[in-house]
Amino acid sequence: MSTFVYRLCVYFCLSGELKREGIDENPSTVKRILAKNGIPPATTRGSGWDGPVAIAISDPGTVALDFTTIAIGCGDQAKDHYVLAAIHQASRRVEILGVTDHPDETWMAQVARNFTMAETGFLHQMKATWVIMDRDTKFTELFRGIIDQAKAGFTTLLIPPRSPQANGFMERWFRSAKTNVIRKAYWLDAEALWQALALYLEHYHGERPHQSLGNDPPLPAQRSTVVGDRWKLTRQERVGGLISTYRREAAA
Repeated sequence: MSTFVYRLCVYFCLSGELKREGIDENPSTVKRILAKNGIPPATTRGSGWDGPVAIAISDPGTVALDFTTIAIGCGDQAKDHYVLAAIHQASRRVEILGVTDHPDETWMAQVARNFTMAETGFLHQMKATWVIMDRDTKFTELFRGIIDQAKAGFTTLLIPPRSPQANGFMERWFRSAKTNVIRKAYWLDAEALWQALALYLEHYHGERPHQSLGNDPPLPAQRSTVVGDRWKLTRQERVGGLISTYRREAAA
């Protein structure tokens, strides 16, 4: 959709709602409504961030949060489950914070407590400063408040509306997980999904190369010490065969 058509859609959508309420309007009125709600013109949405937003998005110590949904079950019995994950931008370390079909405020509050737990919580382990997330209503004031009040220097920040690129690290990880694991199988229960994601994380952290890390994984394992010409390449399965890795071993 072109920028011009997109602007027309937004304009006529708002214009129709205002007209239904008997409110006379013009283009400047629509522009003012969008600006009041933190939505810039279509051509500049997601750009021109400044202040804390720009600092947090570019800060290597930032931890980003996001949800993705995965259908569990077959046919009419399938039900969406929510996977909440966090990524430390500098190291690319990822933590699965929970899988549930009902991320209510109580569940989210418990996740926040685990997330900020002294010494063992992911934020403490990563020595994080900023915690960014989108404007999903599941990130409630209570959830953000628990993180902000952890007294360990964590500060939560909401990214601009409709700007997934501001949370690009987390978006990219979910894409990798879906491509390599999630879309390759039918998931019949949440426990099986959780176990598969845990196995994928082992591969992601210890084996999967990252260009931004010099083609090393976030937690590189010991490199091969095989020398000379007598060696063979062996295939190793991960996540029940959904992923294959290859290692060089000495030939007999």
